[in-house]
Amino acid sequence: MEKSSYYSQLRIIRLITVTVWSIGFALFLFTFFVNGFVLNYLLSISASLMVSAILTLGFCLFIKIMEEASQKKDSSVGRTKQTSRLVYKKSSQLS
Repeated sequence: MEKSSYYSQLRIIRLITVTVWSIGFALFLFTFFVNGFVLNYLLSISASLMVSAILTLGFCLFIKIMEEASQKKDSSVGRTKQTSRLVYKKSSQLS
């Protein structure tokens, strides 16, 4: 995977997280100043939005880190297979 696409995916994840968390925080502040709504519902909705945004960010970052680690592992496995074929090549003197 190219670095530019990797960073653009992380940028999109960050943008979505910041947007959802900001909406949750705005609702959280809204619960302190509004009189006519049931405050417990808005408070629970805002808290769940903020927590879900942070958890989504954590899961997405974990998946991206695991993808990067697996790609590094795959590339290193290919190199060891090539060197092992060269090391264990049958010598012409043994025939």
